[in-house]
Amino acid sequence: MATAGGARSARLSNVGTIAVGAKADLVMLDLRRAGFAPRNDLLRQAVYADAGASVDMVMVDGRIVVEGGRCTTVDEAAVAAEVSEDAAAFHARNAAARRLTAKIAPYFRQMYDRSWRVDVGTNAFGPEI
Repeated sequence: MATAGGARSARLSNVGTIAVGAKADLVMLDLRRAGFAPRNDLLRQAVYADAGASVDMVMVDGRIVVEGGRCTTVDEAAVAAEVSEDAAAFHARNAAARRLTAKIAPYFRQMYDRSWRVDVGTNAFGPEI
């Protein structure tokens, strides 16, 4: 479903396979990263045990946009510097929203805690756990 099956379900052609002439969107993972040790079910480990640290290379439509784990299309240092400069203004613009959030957060916490105490009879992680 992640490749050819997903393409078919979305009614897309020329995608979902690694073949000459097909669209080249590809993610290559470094299986030496901690999320893949020990190597068991690689698909599950990619989904549940890795937060993206293993991404080594990404191609989008045949163009490399991540190589060696680094973005090749954006100057990440420049973006980080710009975000740091704008942080104070951002926090000032959002101060009222943070105050409102702080005021209603205890009610959401109470709902969240209460929902965990109710057994709805399903296992979100599947039957084998």
